[in-house]
Amino acid sequence: MKFSPLVSLVGLIVAVMSNQVLAATNATNAADNNFAASCSRIGLSDGHILTATCGDGHGNNVASSTDLNFCIANAGGNLRCQVNGNYLASCGGCSLQGTFLQCSCGGVSGEASVDTNGCIGNAGGQLVCQP
Repeated sequence: MKFSPLVSLVGLIVAVMSNQVLAATNATNAADNNFAASCSRIGLSDGHILTATCGDGHGNNVASSTDLNFCIANAGGNLRCQVNGNYLASCGGCSLQGTFLQCSCGGVSGEASVDTNGCIGNAGGQLVCQP
């Protein structure tokens, strides 16, 4: 069986387009797991509201915020990423150093810290907790 040049050309176009879609999807997922790669003006308000200006994937920048109390937990004096973590029940005096949240947590001397970059993602310009 012999294929016409048109059939071969269509097959090639479909293969190239599929690879481009896959590459774009992988690039978007990589950014989602590392909000600081696609956000700027990162800050902390009231000791628990993470704020940033984030790219929405369509060339726009969006002001966004999320409550870290819903994304981070205090586990025996160690802050860690956890959805519905409620770290504020036992921690206070929190500040942000780069992407690291630092807090004083009850029963532990010194400060506990966690890199919010591992806890927070950028979903279309919105800061979200990562499971």
